[in-house]
Amino acid sequence: RRLVKCAGTVMRVEPERVVVRQVVRRLNAVRERLAVQAEQADDTRCMLLELGREELNDADAEHAMTVLQGLLGAIDEVSCLLQAPAQAVSTDTCDPLCTDGISACR
Repeated sequence: RRLVKCAGTVMRVEPERVVVRQVVRRLNAVRERLAVQAEQADDTRCMLLELGREELNDADAEHAMTVLQGLLGAIDEVSCLLQAPAQAVSTDTCDPLCTDGISACR
């Protein structure tokens, strides 16, 4: 919800359509990545619950760890977007462009 709110803020305050499109595209990509990572984490959780402790092997634990690291990375990216200061900086990670304490990435 906050990512959508940020996109709305950018649309209200940014006069350049190209910038708005870049920001909205970036926000959508981050939102989609977060959704995919969350779904993978839920699938892995279900798999681990079905296995039980006796059947759990190192490969299953490694898979769960990898999925959780991916989810944490997506969460960190969203956190970066929402907590960065509101200024127009162009980098590959965070590009703050929102106002009102909400930031966005291109």
